[in-house]
Amino acid sequence: MLHTFTGLDGSNPLGPLVQGTDGYLYGTTLDGGANGVGTIFKISTRGDFTLLYTLDGTHGAHPLPGGLIQGYDGDFYGIASEGGSAGAGLLFKITSGGKLAIVDDFAGTGCSDAVGGVVQATDGNFYGTCVSGLIFRVTPAGAFTNLAGIGGSPQTAMIQHTNGILYGDNAIGGSADRGYFFSMNVGLAPFVTFLPAARSVGSVVEILGQGFTGATSVSFNGTPAVFTAESDTYLTATVPAGATTGSITVAEPGGTLTSNKIFRVIPQAFSISPTSGPSGTTVVITGDSFTGATEVVFACGEKAIFTVDSDTQITATVPAAAMTGAISVVTPGGNVGSPIFTVTP
Repeated sequence: MLHTFTGLDGSNPLGPLVQGTDGYLYGTTLDGGANGVGTIFKISTRGDFTLLYTLDGTHGAHPLPGGLIQGYDGDFYGIASEGGSAGAGLLFKITSGGKLAIVDDFAGTGCSDAVGGVVQATDGNFYGTCVSGLIFRVTPAGAFTNLAGIGGSPQTAMIQHTNGILYGDNAIGGSADRGYFFSMNVGLAPFVTFLPAARSVGSVVEILGQGFTGATSVSFNGTPAVFTAESDTYLTATVPAGATTGSITVAEPGGTLTSNKIFRVIPQAFSISPTSGPSGTTVVITGDSFTGATEVVFACGEKAIFTVDSDTQITATVPAAAMTGAISVVTPGGNVGSPIFTVTP
């Protein structure tokens, strides 16, 4: 057992968890917290729990099973089924550090009990449903649009297929009044998506889409990759040397498809030279995916002056207060620790 809720940190965690790009799992509780109307939390796979926010009614109440999603901007978005200025619920966003903001208050929109959560489509907008029978769109700036009235009682989040169309289901209605499956075409183009979200050079990535029969190229942020079209909707590709964090594209007979999210190329550090020395020593770090590195940090958090010589090499100067330990390289694709560098007198 990794964590037991006590009430003040939340109660009744009914929604699914989402894994953030930082590796933490983020979620909500229906009840609990200091105000009894739910909480937002994150937890590591080791069980390190952080209470990010206690809902208070004004900023939402009782987030139901839709759960959170991580947006393209890195923040987390979710629906509170109640609360806000008129008690109709709202769409909120929260940072990994716990700063919450209301994206849109549902007062006066006709939407109530938006229990299913939202999906962020390839146009950057958020799409969701209300138990009152509406399909809606909310822009990142908070503009609400009622797209369609489908009746019934939709209670799950829609998904966007790689053909660009949104799909969902309704708990009741249809010819037998036992629910039905629906689609919503908002004019978005086909795209590709992938798993996992990040890999290092040389690793295999799985790509989903359509029209892959006859595909001519796959690129990672512009760098061509070796690939195999396993079927018309599924292909595998190997992260190429020199690839940088960015979109994946697939060129096929029907045109070029771009991924709906950013693929992160995880850096690797293979060796350092020398392996020891006093402050002021020049250290060469060899690895890959160093392009765009923003920091080189020695043990005890001492930042070094450094130069990215190439995608596979960084030169750094040991800072005055550095201590023995791994050297951390920070890049757009993530962080990596080098072999141990020993600081000598």
